[in-house]
Amino acid sequence: MASISKRTRKNSKGESVSHWRAQDIVNGKRVEFTAKTKRLVEEKLRQYINDIEQYGSVLDKDEYSLSEWVHIFLYTKSYPTVAKSTFHRQQASYKHISTSSLGSVTLQNISPRLIQKFINSLELSNSSLRQIRILLNQSFEYAIDNNLLRTNPMRGVIVPKKNKDNTIRVLSKEQQKNYILALENEPNRLLFLTALFTGLRCGELIALKWKNVDLEKSTLFVCETVVRTKVYTSTGKSHFETVTNQPKTQSSIRTVPLPEFLTQELSVYKPSGTNISEQYVFGTSIGTPQWDCNIRNWHYRVCQKAQINPTISIENGNQVVKYIGVPFHALRHTFATRMIEAGENVKVIQELLGHSDIQTTLNIYTHVLEETKIASAKKQHNLYYDLLSL
Repeated sequence: MASISKRTRKNSKGESVSHWRAQDIVNGKRVEFTAKTKRLVEEKLRQYINDIEQYGSVLDKDEYSLSEWVHIFLYTKSYPTVAKSTFHRQQASYKHISTSSLGSVTLQNISPRLIQKFINSLELSNSSLRQIRILLNQSFEYAIDNNLLRTNPMRGVIVPKKNKDNTIRVLSKEQQKNYILALENEPNRLLFLTALFTGLRCGELIALKWKNVDLEKSTLFVCETVVRTKVYTSTGKSHFETVTNQPKTQSSIRTVPLPEFLTQELSVYKPSGTNISEQYVFGTSIGTPQWDCNIRNWHYRVCQKAQINPTISIENGNQVVKYIGVPFHALRHTFATRMIEAGENVKVIQELLGHSDIQTTLNIYTHVLEETKIASAKKQHNLYYDLLSL
């Protein structure tokens, strides 16, 4: 039976100071708690007994701030097990946590309400918010494993959907023509033509080696991707590194046919010699993979020459025309759009793009497919009158 009593003593100033004490025997062990009020001391004892009965132990008394604990999770649990690019993304998420007021709150005082308020306050994309939610959830689960929390405060926390511009950027046929003409005398002309007429992603183009190019069969074999990512040491220091990975999904490993003109140009472009199979098709002059940021910069230079997407700004009182171009990924979208316009089967397009399922392709290119439906109705209209004129 628990014993709860009020104790009073004199402090150094001679004033009476009271506190409450609770004592009990739990599993043969004598325990004692003190607090300023009877209600608090009863709660401490009740929580202790509840922990022993339900979990067999009490929570560790170590107090970590959220920022401290997420950092521990990153370098103790995550760093040895995840890919370098994944850890880079986790570090970006951690920065938002550690620089917020939530980061200074102790684990035991974190609540779903505080987390939801933090998530709602972030002006980030849906994907970035999801990455932060995943990191917090994993960190809290690790805290539970280490006897610091009983429940995960992420339960019930949602990532609010923000209006996202799902419009894909596609070159019109006129813009595509101008883009091709602007490639004249560009050192990386063949790289951009390959992107425009095969739909390969930037990382897939960078990773392409001559052993993956079959000029006799006019095909490219896509089996790797290259990304430039910030790599961290176990002490937290970082540097940029070019990392080669296998594609995330099996469907991204694929064979892509080459149009005849590209096969001919690659045949001329291919270096002579017998030991070139491991050389990058579009590598640097010293044989290393290109950096994706360089490719994107070269691409925007071509967009400027092709005068794609003009915008007018005022500088020093004068109107200035600038060409903002389109993202490099628009070359992939342009490839797919031209295929749909030509009546290619959507299943074939899905396989050429390396999408994991056909629904992904349908979702991305919905507007193009709708336009082809309208065009097909016009063809039926023309067919009707053609038949009557026979």
